[in-house]
Amino acid sequence: MINKLIYKYLRFKTSEKETAQLFEWINKSEKNKQTFIKLKQSWAINSNYKYEAKELAKVKKAVGFKTAENYYQRTILKYAAVIILFLAIGGIVFNSIIKTQKPEINSFVTISLEDGKNIIIPENTINQVLNFNNSHKATLNDKKLEYSNKTTPNKYEMHTINVPFGKTFEVVLEDGTLVHLNSGSSLTYPSYFEEKSNREVLLTGEAYFEVKQDFGRPFLVKTTSVEILVTGTKFNISAYGDDKITQASLLEGSINVINENNRKKDTVNLSPGFGYKWDKENQSSTIIEILPSECISWMEGELVFKDTDFKNLITKLERNYNISIEINYPFLEDQKFTGKFKTNELSIADILKIISIDTDFTFEINGKKISINAPGL
Repeated sequence: MINKLIYKYLRFKTSEKETAQLFEWINKSEKNKQTFIKLKQSWAINSNYKYEAKELAKVKKAVGFKTAENYYQRTILKYAAVIILFLAIGGIVFNSIIKTQKPEINSFVTISLEDGKNIIIPENTINQVLNFNNSHKATLNDKKLEYSNKTTPNKYEMHTINVPFGKTFEVVLEDGTLVHLNSGSSLTYPSYFEEKSNREVLLTGEAYFEVKQDFGRPFLVKTTSVEILVTGTKFNISAYGDDKITQASLLEGSINVINENNRKKDTVNLSPGFGYKWDKENQSSTIIEILPSECISWMEGELVFKDTDFKNLITKLERNYNISIEINYPFLEDQKFTGKFKTNELSIADILKIISIDTDFTFEINGKKISINAPGL
């Protein structure tokens, strides 16, 4: 009886009620889970993975991902945790070839100074004072660097914090502004802000800002695509150089987004709960509604994907885990995924296993390099 239901499900013929019954059965025991996996693998091999686009969309929904359509969305999402849970905890390998565990990360956060010196930021430090060339000081506590505003150096100098892939870092600027930098990001800023000038910083990558309010000295975040002008607010901006999209998302207060790349030369004022997206390829901009918690989920060790193509998904994984992934299965590049992963709980192997349920592929890990291949290779 249950085998018939599984095969009916794999042929996309089950009703919503039958799908719910199947996932309840899967969750009852480890044996049930193993039976489902084996039957799914056998069915997939025999069908040679020749799915139609509509069928692929249904498979995505069945394993906790969703596409643009809303078929089964409410029901399937309830059962997505079942798949993720027994993969992450049970360590089921599927068709994957795993040679090593999650690669260790050896690179450090650094500060580049004007004179060309690079300061390596040590880890697991408490109240370590850093003295810079201009007599300005900053205190380091583990993953957070806080500049002092109690001294006035003879002159300021420009500092650049470089955060490698696989890590995040916080810096409190001299004016009290908090910046939380995501992996693979850099921030250039003065060691202190002059009294009668705008507070200007340059961002590459992604960062969350809590800007200290100062109406007399507006705060300006410059990226290669857009500029964000504020006096005091909370917002997130993603502006990686190799990303197609630059996005500013407002959580609190208000910001002005200035885009001189656009033919219209946009100057847009955002309200909380909205974001500004700039498509660098199509040279187009849109205003979108955002969920603040999703925009800053990376700060809590989560990766959130919404209708994200496989190539961009892989790029985010590379940044988060400080690895290099080669895609040798062109079919995957056009597939889109929606889902959420707790990267502080899952290894890269765990995540790839979960994704491979959705659209099957094999992968091999060698140190910090991963190759993704077609099923059976």
